[in-house]
Amino acid sequence: MGQLLWDELQTPVCRSAALSRLEDLALFVTGVGKDLTSDMTTRVIFGVLVEFTQEMMQTYPSLAVGAVSRTVRIWDTQALDWIEQEVSLPYADGKQLLLIPVEWTRGNLLMASRSFYNRKATETLQEEQTVVRGDVKLVPSKRLLKEQNPEVKKLNGSQAVVYLPDRNLVEEFRADVDRDFEAMTSEEAAARISRRSRGVA
Repeated sequence: MGQLLWDELQTPVCRSAALSRLEDLALFVTGVGKDLTSDMTTRVIFGVLVEFTQEMMQTYPSLAVGAVSRTVRIWDTQALDWIEQEVSLPYADGKQLLLIPVEWTRGNLLMASRSFYNRKATETLQEEQTVVRGDVKLVPSKRLLKEQNPEVKKLNGSQAVVYLPDRNLVEEFRADVDRDFEAMTSEEAAARISRRSRGVA
């Protein structure tokens, strides 16, 4: 997967700066979705999550009972490199725990390829192919455009590149996503954890 991502970073979509954040990979790169984005993000912010977990262990001492120390790799934002650090984290049910602030969590991927495809890629294609004849505006249907362009991530990438540098479709989409963002509540998080523990998606 590392080699795949490295290769993708050399493509026109990435090199043209259409992609500027880790979360943007899911819009364009085949094989990158919710799970991989979550895993990669967790690795990059692992140090921050360790600090948060240790703060919670101080606030709620019962979390520290049975804590286990281990050496982990953490991204050093000053050195811009991976470093090894020994950390103490809670341990329960045979697993070491890393806690995440509930306001950082979501049940789905915000920068989702299908959503970008529906709201930006096909929309701009629709604008391009609209024809005005006198007082009549002929607008191709999104359904037809999707039939003609079924490869979601391919169309996302080509449309993002076409509009740069005058218009950044990714930043427009991110602004829409940020405006609509609602953090998961504690109750929703608890219900999600309960479902996962029962093996329900």
